[in-house]
Amino acid sequence: MATRPKASVVPFTHHAEGTGVGQRVTVGGDAGHEFDVDTYPAFGGADASPSPLSYALAALSSCNQITASIVAKELGVALGA
Repeated sequence: MATRPKASVVPFTHHAEGTGVGQRVTVGGDAGHEFDVDTYPAFGGADASPSPLSYALAALSSCNQITASIVAKELGVALGA
């Protein structure tokens, strides 16, 4: 019997393909986002796309912002102007 995820659960899938230091990552879901990853020439890349470190730092920063927004909303705190 298949189970259905709760409405509050967001399924996450991704797939990555590449050779060397470059990859194309596809994130599943309705939107199906795709993005490329590369690295600096010093590490063997062409610097044609953001590095894994850039994506990791952006993910941490945006995660903090989203979490703060959710907590503020739950506490009834208005953010912004």
